[in-house]
Amino acid sequence: MSELLSADAADRYDYDIVNLSDFRLPGGTSHSIFQEVLAQSESGFSTGLVHVPSAMIRRALPWSPPMRKAAGLPGVSVITPGKVMRTRLLVIRHPSSVKDLGRVSAIVRPDRLVVVANHAAKDGDGTVNYDVAEIDAALRRAYGVTPEWRPIGPVVRATLQEFSSTIEVGEDWMNIIVSEQAQIRRTAVHSPRPTIGRHSRPQPAKWPSVAKDIKDAYPMDKEFDVRILGGSRAAELVLNKRPSNWTVYEFGSLPPTDFLAEIDFWVYFHHPHTLEAYGRAIMEALDSGCVVILPSYLEPTFGAAAVYAEPSEVREVVRQFSADRDKFIAQSTRGQNFARKMGPEIHTDRLATYGIQPRTKDASAEEVSASEAMGLRRVLFLTSNGAGMGHLTRLLAIARASNKERVEPFFLSLSQGVPVVAAQGFPFEYIASSGAMAMPAPEWNEYLLERLRQSVRVLRPAAIVFDGTVPYVGLVKFLQESDLVKVWIRRGMWKKDASGKSLSRESNFDLVIEPGEYAHDYDEGPTSSRDGQLLVNPITVLEAEETLSREDARAHMGMAPDEKSVLLTMGAGNINDIGDIQDAILQCFARSHPEWQVYVTKPPIAESIGKSSLNVLETYPLARIARAFDFAISAAGYNSFHEWTSMQIPTLWIPNEQTSVDDQLGRARWAQDEKVGLCFSGRPGESLVEQIARLVDDETRDSMRTKMASLVLPDGARAAATAIMEGLGV
Repeated sequence: MSELLSADAADRYDYDIVNLSDFRLPGGTSHSIFQEVLAQSESGFSTGLVHVPSAMIRRALPWSPPMRKAAGLPGVSVITPGKVMRTRLLVIRHPSSVKDLGRVSAIVRPDRLVVVANHAAKDGDGTVNYDVAEIDAALRRAYGVTPEWRPIGPVVRATLQEFSSTIEVGEDWMNIIVSEQAQIRRTAVHSPRPTIGRHSRPQPAKWPSVAKDIKDAYPMDKEFDVRILGGSRAAELVLNKRPSNWTVYEFGSLPPTDFLAEIDFWVYFHHPHTLEAYGRAIMEALDSGCVVILPSYLEPTFGAAAVYAEPSEVREVVRQFSADRDKFIAQSTRGQNFARKMGPEIHTDRLATYGIQPRTKDASAEEVSASEAMGLRRVLFLTSNGAGMGHLTRLLAIARASNKERVEPFFLSLSQGVPVVAAQGFPFEYIASSGAMAMPAPEWNEYLLERLRQSVRVLRPAAIVFDGTVPYVGLVKFLQESDLVKVWIRRGMWKKDASGKSLSRESNFDLVIEPGEYAHDYDEGPTSSRDGQLLVNPITVLEAEETLSREDARAHMGMAPDEKSVLLTMGAGNINDIGDIQDAILQCFARSHPEWQVYVTKPPIAESIGKSSLNVLETYPLARIARAFDFAISAAGYNSFHEWTSMQIPTLWIPNEQTSVDDQLGRARWAQDEKVGLCFSGRPGESLVEQIARLVDDETRDSMRTKMASLVLPDGARAAATAIMEGLGV
């Protein structure tokens, strides 16, 4: 992919800040990231989000609600693997999330790197939560810069001290708190019966381990009203009951702000082995005006904003403040003032120390205004997350064929391959699919709806063009409320037994464009009998003059002019296992045709094949160099089929029959019946070895090329682009 990057790509930053963590984490981590990203968005910074599916969560969970909300903020994008992204600052929160960076280090190149240590390196009993030295060394190797460790408070700083000679430790990275409602000053306790409360996640580590401490901190008698948000199962197991004066709300069942408004005293004691690094719940309680009672070890963090006591002292502290109205109001006010000093300006000020300054104007709006001033109409090109690159490549072809003086394309895509559009000069945003986010479909569709709404608010497009088999529910809702010009690029050649249910969603579009098929006579699926769509010629990503001749392509690749070469491209392998068939093909060449050089895309690579006979390709678009090869062995997806046929490349088609809709077998059979290609589907009577033997024969290939030359039609991308522009009135 790097071959086609724009010349100035290396001279600019893609993002001001990139935030990296496991975005599934509940509680304080996700809320803290969200509030910082919100501050970044409101300051006009560009933010990239990199999700690391860490071992801390070992089951499939969706992103936490705050992070799903963060992904839809202006100036915020979810980064997908596939392109190197440069950022001024990379902020990694929760050191344990980066124990296994995987592909992440390959896609972010930061000038500076901060590790926000929001969790103690060691617990109170000496249990190691993460190896500071090991993570520091791994980050140095991955990013080539020295990580700056920033503890979120004195408690975490103390656990980093033993590593101070080997790591760089900066000032505390205090969490910010952005109140979601106006601050209400307390005037007294709610009633003669004081209300004691707490809210936290329901883990045992969040509760004292012995019954006496629980009874002391959260009294069981009628003198006090005790309310708990987050569940009390862990405490009940210690007490062997739920006290009658406790009112318990399960985790997430109430907004914390609503819960805290009814609490007089917020009391927090936990397991003796736990060290509370900071406590976002504590800050929320202070901001609400509760009088907060904490263990004494947290005094260096919160100072006079809280009251410090042992569990056995809680009753007396509550009685004293309840009896003295002025004392209660003074302490409540101190806590609220402390919380309000931890606002967004703390975050923007510290970002300024890294050379990241707030912008005075919304950059996106400025760009849109400039586009509109030049008479350009912005078009959103939206693609689904298909088995391969088909949806994305078709829209890229249409975008490239559009009149650049009249249309400005912008890509939104669920495909992790979306960074390839940047090499063609088009801006993009990645929208993670429900599968990538491990999110149930109903929740994800609401997320998609909000992302689309946000994109329209920021980008102000005139049209949306969707390429996918099924318009998502969230997309349909968006289309129904939108006044944009709406276009569906809906490929034909569906399997005969494929459900046509999604075709009923055509009514939500102003125009349906069907990319043509050379094999249209073999189309027996539900789209073959549809009326009303605009049928264009087959769409390919490059026009004929953009592809290299055989001589130039070989020179570009460093191949000898007389080299015998074959292209093996079996697709992405996302929904089918291509390893066995690929291995069989490679074995066939190694045994029977060792004089042929095999060029392979999309490994897995068979370990038994000698590397001298194998070359791995990572070029996009592959069509640019395709004439270098004598023939191809390929999956029969839309793009490959029409590219190789248009370029007259003899091909052995091996259809992927595990697709849900795409009739690759129909295409492959048509090619063989028309003698413009060969087909191998693994059915009885078919021989892979024999089909390969036929293609290594020069006369067979020459005959195929002659027949293909009579088939070639003009590229349909330009006709599709023209129809879209006419719909826009330009």
